[in-house]
Amino acid sequence: MITQLAGGEYPELSAKIPARVLVVDGEPLVRWALTASLSAAGYDVLTAAAGDDACDIAARIPHPAVVLIDLRPQDMHGQAFFEEIRRVAPECRLLVLTT
Repeated sequence: MITQLAGGEYPELSAKIPARVLVVDGEPLVRWALTASLSAAGYDVLTAAAGDDACDIAARIPHPAVVLIDLRPQDMHGQAFFEEIRRVAPECRLLVLTT
């Protein structure tokens, strides 16, 4: 059952803001594949080729809900990246990928 509010709004039909995902990988094909898949699933996807770029993006935009990152970012050691991303986007979740 759909409920109409006094102002004519239908809360069940209101647009939801998609979760923002930041994909960090030095390989363009990997970034493209993850972006295409996540976008098709309804996520708002941002990308970065390197850890320092990812931290800059996360600090400037509304924070991502999830950061998908390669195990070894090309420009930062993993621990340094984790510390910096936690500083600029403390609420985001980190998911580490490797092949």
